[in-house]
Amino acid sequence: MNKITTIGMPIHGLIGLVLFALFFNSSLSAQETYTTIRKNVNPLAFNLHHELSSTQDSLLLDNKFLFKRVRFISDEAEKVFDFKPAVKRAKIPLDELPLGSYTVMFYQADKIIVFQIDRLLPFDPLNGIESETVALNDSEILADEINFDNSNPELHNNNEVDSVELDFDSGNLNVATINTDLNFEEEMEHFTKAYNLTDSNRDNVQSRADYRRNNLRPNGKPYND
Repeated sequence: MNKITTIGMPIHGLIGLVLFALFFNSSLSAQETYTTIRKNVNPLAFNLHHELSSTQDSLLLDNKFLFKRVRFISDEAEKVFDFKPAVKRAKIPLDELPLGSYTVMFYQADKIIVFQIDRLLPFDPLNGIESETVALNDSEILADEINFDNSNPELHNNNEVDSVELDFDSGNLNVATINTDLNFEEEMEHFTKAYNLTDSNRDNVQSRADYRRNNLRPNGKPYND
């Protein structure tokens, strides 16, 4: 009678091989860099602790003072988070940001602190990434997402932080602006408004013809001559 011969390794050897494969795969996943941060090391930003979560899918903010807004700007997109009321700590998800380099503007009452986030790889949806923005000092306070606009590239001009010295831990980009407690609408108005003849800033002044075309005489009549 012929015997059936089983060729193979012992069961404990097979289990060991499977465990090794799982460990190797996990190690490869752990080595992936999804997001990087270039911190602001300027002394004016000393009170702001800004870190990535261990999974690189969230931005963790912890500040000595209250803050009300965090704004992400890239060449392709813009995303703004408002905190109402203002908070001292927050966890902001990064999984909805398209890949790219982002200037992050952190709005405190008396300054704007600037640093950089780079989104390098898409996240694995099977990892169960948490996509909810949370104000950590009050579990009932959530951020209002203002916009995610890909159609207005002129809003992303970094001239908004004119006269700000940039001082990053690894390069050339960052810091804090003092006495800039502008809300979003005031900020946009500051950089887009037309200047008239009474403005002391003569770098961008209307011509005499433009002024006469868009304004009335002191007696309320138009300039017709």
